[in-house]
Parts: sequence; structure tokens; C-alpha cells
Amino acid sequence: MKFVLISEEDLEQVYAEQYPDMIEFVPFGGDDDYNEVCLIEFKDEKAFMTFCADMFEKGNLIQLEPHDNNDMGEEYEEATEGAPFMVIEDQHNIVDKAAWEELMRIYNEE
Repeated sequence: MKFVLISEEDLEQVYAEQYPDMIEFVPFGGDDDYNEVCLIEFKDEKAFMTFCADMFEKGNLIQLEPHDNNDMGEEYEEATEGAPFMVIEDQHNIVDKAAWEELMRIYNEE
């Protein structure tokens, strides 16, 4: 199962770091018009359900939408292989642990 992963908060790179075996960025377009699309591929239904459960646990919502490339062009179509969209409505629950620890240290000192 393959999807075009879209984060409403532009967190695709963060998710790629969390799920490196599932997510890849695929370039498309010519030399002057370089873009990339974030693809997420699940090896089976269990991997898909685990990812969804992780997202729901963080308070994120997932919406699956049909593939629509009306204005993206042929290169985009080839890069995505017609995969449907997986749109994640992020709830800002991804925490920078070092920043959180520093905040807690400052708070506890006052």
C-alpha cells in the first residue's frame, strides 16, 4: 500500500525520520523545475494499522483522498504512480525532547 504523504504542518521530514523504512522523497520534474513528493509505503495491513494507531495516539487525524494531479503534470504522475493521498492533520504533539527538558529545568529553578 503506497500513499502520497501530506502533512498540513509540513512535518513530512519529521515523519521520515521517525519511519525511515516506510517514507521516501521522490524527485520529479526537469532540472529547472525540481520538486519532490513524499511517499509512504506500507509492507502490509499491520504496518498500515500500526502507523495509523501511532498518529491517532498523538492526536493527529488522517484523511485518505483519491489521487488528483490535475495541475501537477506527467512527471508528478510518474513519481507518485497514482498513489492516493494520506493527509495528516497534525496536532503539534511532536516534542523536541531536549527543548522540553530545558524548559522543565528552567521552570523547576524558579
